[in-house]
This record gives sequence, structure tokens and C-alpha cells, in this order.
Amino acid sequence: MQLDDPELARALAVRAIRGQLLRLKWLAAATRFELAMRRHDRALRRACKANFNPDQPRVPRGQPEGGQWVDANGDPVASRRVRLAGEIPTGDPPEIPKERHQRLARVL
Repeated sequence: MQLDDPELARALAVRAIRGQLLRLKWLAAATRFELAMRRHDRALRRACKANFNPDQPRVPRGQPEGGQWVDANGDPVASRRVRLAGEIPTGDPPEIPKERHQRLARVL
């Protein structure tokens, strides 16, 4: 097919390019969706490996200990407390040492 009209040829070329762009956009969206599904699947597998059971009884929302796991009697399971390394921050400005540490003084 030979196109004598340059405007028609240009319009057909633009239409073909737009069609290819739409296809590329669709492929990009499909790839993003597939990657998201794979991440979700990996997260579910990790949760199952960690013996996570969403049906395990918990303290109801709105309670002081809401969301915490409970044992068969409904008593909250003893939770492990996380200890911070060092002192608890008080909001005071940090103290600046007046002398350099001995090891640091040797290096400098």
C-alpha cells in the first residue's frame, strides 16, 4: 500500500507509535503488579515460617494491652522487654568531654 498523502502517512505513523506506547505502559504495569505479588508471596512465606498464626487469640483493640498475644486462659503472654544500649535519653544536651580519650589521643 503506497500512501501519496503525507498527512495520512503521518497520522498512521503517530497512531502506530501511540499503540506501541500503550502496549509498553501495559507491560510496565503488569511487571510492577507481578513484582508486588512476588513480594507479597515472600512476606506470607516468611510469616508462615515464623509460626505466625493470625487466628491466635489476642487482647482486643482498645484495651491497654490491645493486640498482645494471650494464652489459653486469656492472660497476656509475658512479653520480652527491649533494653536500650546505654542510658535512657533525657532530652538534655550531650556532655562534651573536656579531655580526649587516651586511645584517641594516641591516634591523633
